[in-house]
Amino acid sequence: MTRLWNDAERAYRLKILEALPHDASVRLLDIGCEDGRWTDRVRDRIGIPHSRVTAIEIVPEDSDRARARGFEVHVADLNESWPVPTRPSTSSTRTR
Repeated sequence: MTRLWNDAERAYRLKILEALPHDASVRLLDIGCEDGRWTDRVRDRIGIPHSRVTAIEIVPEDSDRARARGFEVHVADLNESWPVPTRPSTSSTRTR
């Protein structure tokens, strides 16, 4: 079952990347960025620098890993208050 899930997720993520336009004017908001690996793939595909990415993650250890990749990451539970002071225009993908 795990293999089927992993294969399906990989195919789904590839379709997402293929659908994204290259647009250096985009700001990316990744909600649930985990360790930032997927965020970095999306960022690279869009063609934007790390400075145009804001991420939110509930797990502090994953937030640290995403920060190590160069992202601005807010540790937050979205069942609580909105963690980002201003809401940037966003392009968003969600894979879970």
